[in-house]
Amino acid sequence: MKTLAKALLVLLALLPVGILLWLAVPQIPLLWDDRAYWRGYAVSLGLTAVILLFQLAVALPAAYGLARWRGRLRDVAYLLYCLLTLLPVQVMMLPNYLVCRAFGLLNTRLAIVLLGVFSPLAVFLLARAMQRIGREQSEAASLDGAGEWTLFRCIYLPQVKDTSYIAAGLAFLDQWSMVELPLVLLSDESKQPLSILLTRTAFAAPYAGAAVYLLPVAVVVAIAAPQGCEPMKMERSV
Repeated sequence: MKTLAKALLVLLALLPVGILLWLAVPQIPLLWDDRAYWRGYAVSLGLTAVILLFQLAVALPAAYGLARWRGRLRDVAYLLYCLLTLLPVQVMMLPNYLVCRAFGLLNTRLAIVLLGVFSPLAVFLLARAMQRIGREQSEAASLDGAGEWTLFRCIYLPQVKDTSYIAAGLAFLDQWSMVELPLVLLSDESKQPLSILLTRTAFAAPYAGAAVYLLPVAVVVAIAAPQGCEPMKMERSV
């Protein structure tokens, strides 16, 4: 009975997606010739990929530093990252705009990339995951002559792999659907991602465009969701 109820809930949740696909199939031929759509799609893919790559490159070492930090101010730093994570995007919109204007970054994709790279959520998640790693592992490796880079690469990174998948998935979903920052910082339509163009341009195939736009989201969720379930299973089995 429970299995049937779960199956019905899954089907009910997927019903809007099925309706969208049913409406999108006849419009697929109209979408191929829409250059504005594919230009925005390429911009979205490029921005999201660059932000995701550099965000992880920044977040992993920063999280390692927080996890290894033994000073009294570490809890303050954790609290600051937590508050920044909970802070609405709209609150930081004006400061971000003023900073980008001061550095001459308005109407440039670099402004979107820089503001996306230094995201506090990935650092917070990875730091909390690294903090749960036992100190005895790093202490034993240090006694054997391992330096910080060896500790980071061989001990910490393998044990936060699942959390890295989750952080990457959340970062992708956040950047793929970004609206506020491009809307405020990018005035040139050719530089705007598809999430903005879908609300401004009258596409000939709106259902097909929405379905193709959601395709990377479905792929990322399918990859990241099982990775996030593994730690929960391990914790329950202990």
